[in-house]
Amino acid sequence: MKTTSYEKGKNALCLLDMPSLRANALCAKLDGSKNVNISCLEDTQFNAKPYKCEIGSAPFVLALLAKLADESKFGALDEGFLSAESCLGEEEAREILEFLTGAEFLIFDKALLSHKDFSNIAYFMGFLCEKFALKLACSDESISEINTSELSELQELENFDGLVLCRADEPNLRCSKQFLQLAKVQNGDEVQVKSAIFTQKAKIQLDENLQGTVGFLNFVPRGYDFVKISLKKA
Repeated sequence: MKTTSYEKGKNALCLLDMPSLRANALCAKLDGSKNVNISCLEDTQFNAKPYKCEIGSAPFVLALLAKLADESKFGALDEGFLSAESCLGEEEAREILEFLTGAEFLIFDKALLSHKDFSNIAYFMGFLCEKFALKLACSDESISEINTSELSELQELENFDGLVLCRADEPNLRCSKQFLQLAKVQNGDEVQVKSAIFTQKAKIQLDENLQGTVGFLNFVPRGYDFVKISLKKA
């Protein structure tokens, strides 16, 4: 399926994680429209009605929307299971589908291209675009096409309990008060950040606008842009 650049002023369903930090040019373009955003993170600087879901649960979110949009086509899918796995309520999903009747774009985060279940993400996005006559756009506008033809069994979600980092162009580890409390560190501390794929040093930077236990730091991902971490003072 061909993707296109977002057209300013058009209403959009977004699957974007903290666009004010990670895609600020696109975030600014979306300021003049009515938008909905489904994400594990609430971005208070982004002009969109937020709907919360679990980290990495985009395949389940989109499958739930597809099932409720076309019961006959996706009869084998269990909406209760999809809702429980994604933590997106069925009534919330129906509100989003109602929004899609007046939307013109579906915009997905470029990080989803590295999601282990992207083939299913792409398939369900393609279905929704066809069903609701939506144009598909990526936060990375250099992406011109994705394969939406495959559908397979949904892969099990990863466990992201505890401290989590999301990749962003941030030299310091930017985080919320809740993150500080859970990590038992203070604003300005020098820490060693350790994950299964990297270890690096960083300085803690409190951001009063952030909530939750996901922090932001520039690191080299190995796949998806979210990773579980542990911290200790350097």
